[in-house]
Amino acid sequence: MNRFLFGLLATVLLAASAQARDTRHMFPVQDALTTGEAKAKLDPKIKLYFGDAPHPKVMRDFGEFTSNKKTNAFNKSDRVACEWAFLSAMLSFQ
Repeated sequence: MNRFLFGLLATVLLAASAQARDTRHMFPVQDALTTGEAKAKLDPKIKLYFGDAPHPKVMRDFGEFTSNKKTNAFNKSDRVACEWAFLSAMLSFQ
C-alpha cells in the first residue's frame, strides 16, 4: 500500500512538469522573410503572397498544401523559433 501511494504521488508530481506551454504569438511574416537565413535559402524567383495581398493572375494552380513544421526552441526566443519554423515551411513549399 505504501509503495502504491508513493508511485501515485510520483506520477502526479512528474506529470505536472511534463505539460507543454501553449502560448500564442502573432509575428509579422515580413520580419521572417527579411532575415539573413531567409534571404540566403529562399529562391527569390518564387514570389510569396499571403492573405488578401494583391497578386498577378494565377497562371497554374498547384493545389492547396499545409505544413506542420516544428523547431527545437532550446536557447531560442519565441520569435526566433517561430521564424525558423516558418522558414522551414516556406522551403518545403518551394
